Amino acid sequence: MIELKRLKLINWHNFENVTFDCARLTYMIGVNAVGKTTILDAIRYCLTTNRNFNALGNKKSGRTLQGSVHAKQRGENAYRRPGRTVAYIGAEFWDTVKRTNFVIAVRVESEGPMQELHPGDQTWYISEDGITLEKLPFLDPHTGAPSAKEDFKPAVGRLSYTRSPSEARDRICRALGIGRASSPLGKSFPFVFSLKMYQKKPLQAVVFACRGRKLSPGNFTFPHQSCFRGLWRRFARTFLTCAAFSAIVSSVVLSILSQ
Repeated sequence: MIELKRLKLINWHNFENVTFDCARLTYMIGVNAVGKTTILDAIRYCLTTNRNFNALGNKKSGRTLQGSVHAKQRGENAYRRPGRTVAYIGAEFWDTVKRTNFVIAVRVESEGPMQELHPGDQTWYISEDGITLEKLPFLDPHTGAPSAKEDFKPAVGRLSYTRSPSEARDRICRALGIGRASSPLGKSFPFVFSLKMYQKKPLQAVVFACRGRKLSPGNFTFPHQSCFRGLWRRFARTFLTCAAFSAIVSSVVLSILSQ
């Protein structure tokens, strides 16, 4: 089995430099617009090259790769990073059979939110066994900015790369034990991510599960801890309302039966 253990986001929408720890099942709970679907978009794009962002949440959202890289603000034609921007997504996996780690990553370089991406602006990387997120220089140690393309390599070990999305899909499927991307299972892989949304505004809960063979995404430690306080308050109000309603119905039924 191959398990997703950690996810790193550099300049991905409103996440500037965040690492999430993962287990086997993911629950991401929070109010609207705190980044739940943004994390799912990052995983799907990194592992499948799929740029159909937020399609499972809101097909009319109009999210784009440039919007995620330049951090387009919701409901506004404004960007947090309007100039040249480099973004990284890194997914660290654990192979339970080989008992070793490896990393799949993608680098995106964009000159501006309205500029078309060129073929060389997207690069996917797959490390050899034994590489973790810490061994990859996502940030330049001197400037703190995202690393240049030629500097993104481990001090020890090998990192293969490709700028072709189709070749990247094939290599990633092989690395995850799925086989060729053109195989029946490989063709189904982009669709194994399921997003079920249970919404009662302003609360929104997203449950994410991956049903792909040998792939088990996990439990993100979500940075917006304040959303959980609001969750428990709403849960308590809902529970008390249901209990009161049940008590009223029970009393009415009992009174009818007693007559």
